[in-house]
Amino acid sequence: MMRPILRACVLHSVWLARKDRVFRPEAPAVTPEAAATRTTFLTKLHLHHLMLNTQTMCLFHMMHALRHDAWLRDHLVPACAIHTSAPRLQHGQASPLQPSSTKIS
Repeated sequence: MMRPILRACVLHSVWLARKDRVFRPEAPAVTPEAAATRTTFLTKLHLHHLMLNTQTMCLFHMMHALRHDAWLRDHLVPACAIHTSAPRLQHGQASPLQPSSTKIS
């Protein structure tokens, strides 16, 4: 799930750097660190959007595993994944992590 997003962000950063070199030769060259920073920011942005609009548990489990690494937590894992352990539910849905409560009269 994360692989296509990461690949697209890397290719976009490389494409922007190449386009700047061709059409703006007076602009300073993009360093590999700057391209990596741009790529991680774009990936983090896409993952944040995906986490807000999905209920797939595998994404939440992957973000939960990635947030234990300090660099990944600071640069790649969205802030909503650091404080969330379950997907957002639509109105009226039961949580997949908790058993549904039954009312006993």
